[in-house]
Amino acid sequence: MIDMINKSTKIVQLFLLFIIFIGAASCESQKDHINRPKHLIDMKKMVEVMKDVHLAEASLQTFKIQEKDSIGKLLYSHVFRIHSVREIDFYESLDYYSDQPEIMDVLYDDIIKELKEEEEKLKKAPKNNKAPQR
Repeated sequence: MIDMINKSTKIVQLFLLFIIFIGAASCESQKDHINRPKHLIDMKKMVEVMKDVHLAEASLQTFKIQEKDSIGKLLYSHVFRIHSVREIDFYESLDYYSDQPEIMDVLYDDIIKELKEEEEKLKKAPKNNKAPQR
């Protein structure tokens, strides 16, 4: 009798564990599906856009505080236009990737790599010491 109770307890425990496992797996796949934007920008393009957004942000540091907002809007819209990306798609994709730190790490590793490559190209480029003529 005790053996039969122990077996049924183990069966119930295994069944509950199975249900919990299935439920957790189901929630995870639904979470990914629900949070995924309809027009998600792929990672390669996102790296390109984010790199240019960061360069735009860096260039904004040279402007006076009063000018930053209006010039920032122009720079951002220019970046989005260059990459044929809608602003809303960029921000929704950024939110989606930001919710996944391991993916953001990969994105920023690629951005840093590309910025370093550009920096090396600029260092190797011939320097033009002439002042611009007006």
